[in-house]
Amino acid sequence: MIKDEAYFTLKKEYAKYGSWALWNVSDVTKTIHTPDCSIDPVNLQLKDADYRHKNLTNNGIILGLNWSERGACSTDDWANFHDVTKNSRDFNIVKMILNTPFKGSYMTDIIKNHLETNGSDVAQASKRPENAEKLSKNAKLLQGELDLIRPNYLIVFGKAAEKVLKLMMDRDLLDIKAAKIVELDHYSAALSAEKISAAVEKLQKLPLN
Repeated sequence: MIKDEAYFTLKKEYAKYGSWALWNVSDVTKTIHTPDCSIDPVNLQLKDADYRHKNLTNNGIILGLNWSERGACSTDDWANFHDVTKNSRDFNIVKMILNTPFKGSYMTDIIKNHLETNGSDVAQASKRPENAEKLSKNAKLLQGELDLIRPNYLIVFGKAAEKVLKLMMDRDLLDIKAAKIVELDHYSAALSAEKISAAVEKLQKLPLN
């Protein structure tokens, strides 16, 4: 469960970047249409304390790397990872997360306010000395999110994101405490049904306290 104090702090400071692994979808075996990935109905439900207490979890934090070049999909709170534009593949997130213990987890990007579609370029740029201050600032933002959620796992989409996360840790910019890192294929890829199923099974098998 996520306590109200943590929720409202996240909403105040991070709602532009973060979101929750909740959607208006109940059956991933059926076709998920792009509008089904919207944050709209969930945003209304999140106003209710009982709904939050029942549906938000600190089992994990789900991490992307950064915004793509098209930028934020909406100015609404919690809209990240709920893109309803035609080129979005956020429906893959729904398929990988919905039927796992990580439904209701907090979601955020490791590098914020950076528009780049090629994750490998972001990972390479993060190593450069001229970007050290930017990396440090982003690590500080992410540390704030981690400290509020205190997750058991960090579910990381893609190897580029995992590399930047570990770079922050190696430079002593980020303390993930006892959280364990689990890497999944990036949701923007054209993932086969087999890869989706493997990701779901991987998450379902993770031990939880």
